[in-house]
Amino acid sequence: MQLPPPPRDGQVLKRDGRSTVWRSGDEVFKRYEHPRWKQALTRRLGVHPAQKEVQWAEKLATAGVPTVPVIASGVDEQGRSWVATPHAGPSLHDAVAAGRLDDPATRHRVTRQAGVLTGKILYQRIRNRDHKASNLVLGAGLDEVRILDTPGFRGARGIPLVMMSLPMLLTLLRTLNAAASQAPDPAAAGITRSDRMRFYRAMLTCWPRLPDGAQRLPRHPDLVATRSPAA
Repeated sequence: MQLPPPPRDGQVLKRDGRSTVWRSGDEVFKRYEHPRWKQALTRRLGVHPAQKEVQWAEKLATAGVPTVPVIASGVDEQGRSWVATPHAGPSLHDAVAAGRLDDPATRHRVTRQAGVLTGKILYQRIRNRDHKASNLVLGAGLDEVRILDTPGFRGARGIPLVMMSLPMLLTLLRTLNAAASQAPDPAAAGITRSDRMRFYRAMLTCWPRLPDGAQRLPRHPDLVATRSPAA
């Protein structure tokens, strides 16, 4: 697969100092924009983010974690690494911001699937440093939840389960609240007590029994169930 040039018609999904992401047909391409010397060095050492993305996508899929696969990767003529994935549908962030999860049945299904996905990650004793709503993607029919953008994954053996899960949960909650604030009806899109409990119950079904008893729900002020405001 050849790397197509970024389009000029609004299909660029992200552009910053680290990467450029754009859609071309049924594929999404991400090109890393770090300095060329740094990219060459990290590729030589085997620690380039593109290499990590390919490796972790394969590891997660093999472990049964729903993952958007990397279908191609390479280096362009200017020494910039890139990866390609299939276009997998809207992100959880975009679906919440657009009010597409206001239907109770859809909302409940997606919430449970996001909980199962998170639980499967934790069951493998790994953590995601970038577990945000924009990196969880839904199928075109909002019928599945898969993880995208995997360079932020790290092994977490020896770290108590609560300690490795709490940053992931707080990041997800913070980004979901930010998405809900952009929705046409923020009150309806907001994350409720029932949403959190439904997510946690689904997540806990995937947690192993550990001798330290860390399978309990993390007790943090932002995660403790509170009464939801009336819609």
